[in-house]
Amino acid sequence: MGIKDIHLGGHPPPKEKPKTLPPRSHKSYLGDGAYVDFDGWAIVLTTEDGISVTNRVVLEPEVFRALEAYVARMRGNVAVDGMEGK
Repeated sequence: MGIKDIHLGGHPPPKEKPKTLPPRSHKSYLGDGAYVDFDGWAIVLTTEDGISVTNRVVLEPEVFRALEAYVARMRGNVAVDGMEGK
């Protein structure tokens, strides 16, 4: 069984990525087997087991903005390691 992209936001990804992006990866390790990447259109979160991608979630721009708003609310309400709280 292969990995399926989960697109959050309800819109299919564009057929072509913007031609202005360099052809290199923006992938970064977050910790605990989680990675983040940017494909030129969406933020891509993956989990990996050291051999292959085990899960993949594609955050469309409007969903990423909602996540940013959630983090901003959390910063104001809860002291989280690495984030200021009240």
